[in-house]
Parts: sequence; C-alpha cells; structure tokens
Amino acid sequence: MTWFGAWAAQGGSSPPPIDGTVINFLTESYTVNGITVTAGDVVANPELITVDGLVITEDVVDIIGDLLTLLLTANYTLVLAWDHLTYTGNIVPLAIINSGTSDDGLIIKRQSSGEFMNVSDFSGAHFRGAVDSSAAVGDNGHKIAVTRTDAKLKFSVDGRSVVTYSGDPDTFAIAPTAASFGGLPGGFTFAEVRIQSLTVLDPQDDSLLPSLSV
Repeated sequence: MTWFGAWAAQGGSSPPPIDGTVINFLTESYTVNGITVTAGDVVANPELITVDGLVITEDVVDIIGDLLTLLLTANYTLVLAWDHLTYTGNIVPLAIINSGTSDDGLIIKRQSSGEFMNVSDFSGAHFRGAVDSSAAVGDNGHKIAVTRTDAKLKFSVDGRSVVTYSGDPDTFAIAPTAASFGGLPGGFTFAEVRIQSLTVLDPQDDSLLPSLSV
C-alpha cells in the first residue's frame, strides 16, 4: 500500500503529507518523501529512541539525510509533537538554522517568559516572531502546527487559535544549513525533551492549523 493509501485507510481528514514525510518515534515508523527509511536515516542518535519517543537529555540530536534536505527548503507546514518534563526555562524542540552564522533560521521555542509558545524566523536584518500568549505551555505533551514560507509565519499550538508575527509585513527567504531536535545545532538541551513525531506538509491554509495541532 502506498503512503497515500495508508493515510486514507486510517481515515485521515487532514491533507496528506508532502511526498509522504511522517516521522513517528513512538511507533518507530519513518517515511521521507514517500520512502520508508530507518531511524538512523533521519537522526544522528537513533539509540536515544525509547517507548517515550526520541529522548534528549544533554546534547541536541542532529537531523540528517533526506529529512534534513526537506527541512532546509523552509517552505512547508510542520506538525511537531513533543513532551517535556518540569522546567520553567526556554525549551527548543526544533531548530533549523545556518550553523556557520547562527542566522537564516526557524526556531520553535517554549519561552521562559510566561511559558508561552514562540516561533521565529530570521535572516540578516529580517526578523519575524509570533507568540501565543493565550495560555502557558506547561509540562507534559504538546503539539504545534507551524506554517513557514517566505511570505508567511503562523502557528497553532494544542488546537488554539492561529497566531502570526507582529510588525510590518515582511517577505524574505532563509538559507539554513542544519537542523536539530532539542535545541540549536551543536548545542545542548536545558531540560529533558521527548520528541514524539514530526510531519512535513505542503503549506496549509491558516484555518487548518488548529485541527492539525490537536
């Protein structure tokens, strides 16, 4: 059965993923661009995968292979599910940046201030930041759907209303070179983070983001 047939057979109501890219660390099933791969094809430390997902307690886990290539396009809707333990500081479940300059990035962060979800992208003088200040993103599991294109940065977390970046409209491209779970590439995590799944979709209509983040 193709990835599309499997998606339809499961009664999926959301649009199917771009080229069949679904990474699920809980079920240990990995498909990139419609091709079934192994955990070692998508992350540098597959030995960290447990029944709780990809468990990151110290150094971040680099994303590799065709999944990395796809994330570097920076033109998609990402659906990310993770869990984290008690911690009041910054938590970065996913970061995509130019590792040589720490520029040209997309960062998904649970910020320390108010424990609100914060998504930003940036390149040189360009910066867009969106914060969901409607409620804290506390301990345990969460899910976020982020749309990032050159013309748009919007997200929904845990089924809540869509938020977008503030400020004047800004359209720009980014050119990242690396991506990692748990923090910035080459860095470390401040708290235990358990990545459960990541799905990559074609850029979705804003109205679909809340249903994708449930």
